[in-house]
Amino acid sequence: MRLLKEVVLGLFLVSTAALASQDDVLLQLAIENAKIKPEQAIAKITDRYSGHLSEFGIDDEDGRMVYEFAIVDPEDSVELEVIMDADSGKVWLDEKDRLSSKTLKRKKYQLLMNSGMTLKKAIDEAKKIVPGQLMEAELEQEKGIVFFEIELLTDKGVRKVIVDLQSGRPIPVTQK
Repeated sequence: MRLLKEVVLGLFLVSTAALASQDDVLLQLAIENAKIKPEQAIAKITDRYSGHLSEFGIDDEDGRMVYEFAIVDPEDSVELEVIMDADSGKVWLDEKDRLSSKTLKRKKYQLLMNSGMTLKKAIDEAKKIVPGQLMEAELEQEKGIVFFEIELLTDKGVRKVIVDLQSGRPIPVTQK
């Protein structure tokens, strides 16, 4: 009976890993087929909006691929959540949040604005040590460190790279 449980658990784990890899393959195909690539989308959003880009992600909306962005505007103390259709390039505002002067988010964004680091620079640094297709990038703060966490799709699966905001140094994250 114990052996049967171990076999079933093993099959479950293998099938879960296979599904994750299927998602990676589908995402790679979607990016290849998209008229606007992630880096092009970032450039368009950066040109269109003032402020600092703090997040990038790829999502599925109504069966089509979209890019999601978070942009911090220090002048108005707001965070904009913007979506771009990966094929048409159509852009729309999804949400606008006011940042309170006391929030941890605001402090994190203040560090970003004062650092000279941009999301694009962080992605470029990450790709120097882990070449791959951009999937996600997000400004994070843990243990007193503010950094960009970059996820790249490589031929070996999804790899993460942390880019320290203060030094600009990319550090690959080991996979478990």
